[in-house]
Amino acid sequence: MNDSPLTPMLDSIQRTLRVLVIATAVLYLLQFGGYVYIYVKTTEANHALCTFRSNIEEEAAASNAFLVEHPEGLPGITPEMIREGARRQETAITALSGLSC
Repeated sequence: MNDSPLTPMLDSIQRTLRVLVIATAVLYLLQFGGYVYIYVKTTEANHALCTFRSNIEEEAAASNAFLVEHPEGLPGITPEMIREGARRQETAITALSGLSC
């Protein structure tokens, strides 16, 4: 066997290197997991916002169609109230127009 006085020091350096390599691999795996988690959450949020935008578009179209059929509105609901709601919906649609759906 090699009983050099440097053997214990070399063994210690090898152990330290093994620990550093394993720690680096674990950190890279954790980082990759974080990226995957962020991607999934971003995709879920985008899908939810796209669904929200689609619903608002349908509601705005329904409000405008309702006004065509009922230009006087309903008792207690004036046409201006319906138009104001449709304007707010259009504002939300514009705000969400940057989404890639």
